[in-house]
Amino acid sequence: MGLYAAGVAMAECPDCHATNPDDAVFCGNCGRIFSRTGGTQAPAVTPYGATTPPLQQAGAGEVGRDYYPPYQYPYGSYVTVSNNGKAVASLVLAIFGLVSCPILSSIVALILGYQARNEIAASGGWQTGEPLARAGIIMGWIGIALYVLLMVVVAIIAAVSSSTFSLPLY
Repeated sequence: MGLYAAGVAMAECPDCHATNPDDAVFCGNCGRIFSRTGGTQAPAVTPYGATTPPLQQAGAGEVGRDYYPPYQYPYGSYVTVSNNGKAVASLVLAIFGLVSCPILSSIVALILGYQARNEIAASGGWQTGEPLARAGIIMGWIGIALYVLLMVVVAIIAAVSSSTFSLPLY
């Protein structure tokens, strides 16, 4: 422990060697938790990879209840989430399937939409785009249904026009 310029006792973090006030609960630079017995404890890791200190117990002589120390991202980084690319591709292909190439685009839109939905669910919040994937799936099924309906109409027209239908002449 060293002395700060104002005469306040300071503790040095064993990880980053930053000086902290002697009564600090965690390192202000790297987030490492200082235990009440004088040792240190590694911070917990969140699903996003950032470190967050675990729940601290109120010690002897402290008023209040359990508390969480302030949340700190390592090295000042920010957590970013992104849209799933397959969800966007699913929606684009589904729209293209309704406008131009119904069967192939709609089938690919369905495959990508279901894959995107599964990836988004498994990402733990890292990826977004569930509405895009859902819209791609719905529009893909609509495109396939319209294609099947079109083929039924074409088959009926072909069957009616190919029959030898004649009216009697009077």
